[in-house]
Amino acid sequence: MDLQNKLNEILRMASIEAYNLKSEYVSTEHILLAISKNDSLVKKVLLESGGNYEAILQTVIENGGEGTSEKPPEGYDNLVHEL
Repeated sequence: MDLQNKLNEILRMASIEAYNLKSEYVSTEHILLAISKNDSLVKKVLLESGGNYEAILQTVIENGGEGTSEKPPEGYDNLVHEL
């Protein structure tokens, strides 16, 4: 998989994380969550530093990273599938 496809996959996964956390937009914490699930060198560094998906997710939620949107903005689902 080339770099562009890897980045697109991470952005798609970040969009899903934002959706699952009821956020109206993708931000850095969603990208970090996506990276922590993706097979990459960055994930390896995170794991070696004690960071894993569950720990990052818990930290995001504890620090107000869980949104209040009852549903994503109009067209959000289509956008996720386009990435």
